[in-house]
Amino acid sequence: MTNKEDSSPNKSVRTNRIFVLDTNVLLHDSDSITAFKGVVVGIPFIVLEELDTFKKERGEKGLHARKVIRALDELRNRGSLHEGVEINNGTHSILKVLPTPKVTEDYLCTDVNDDLILQTVENLNKEGYKTTFVTKDINARVKADALG
Repeated sequence: MTNKEDSSPNKSVRTNRIFVLDTNVLLHDSDSITAFKGVVVGIPFIVLEELDTFKKERGEKGLHARKVIRALDELRNRGSLHEGVEINNGTHSILKVLPTPKVTEDYLCTDVNDDLILQTVENLNKEGYKTTFVTKDINARVKADALG
């Protein structure tokens, strides 16, 4: 997403406002992608990898992982997840899969998934987007605060 202005055909979507979801949020509530109104809901690519791992589990985490993957597949059938797809559930939001970044912050590790997600958020902030990282992970919130 290179244009930070609201150039969406649906003017009620603030394309400069991105909520980036951590894996644990999706595993806790598979409907969380529809919880945001009039914004872009971003899912980092590494989160897709983590969902793929969890989908094999029995129990609630596996169930939620499978439900999220099916919801993403339905959205993919309606448009490009890379470009962003309108969620169409009355929220006037767009879901977009965010690419895996190169780690540029000295204190982030390239082999730690949470750090890759944090770098994604940091890159969006540097590009001028108003970004919120949504996570249930206390340590990830502490790291996000340390990044500024």
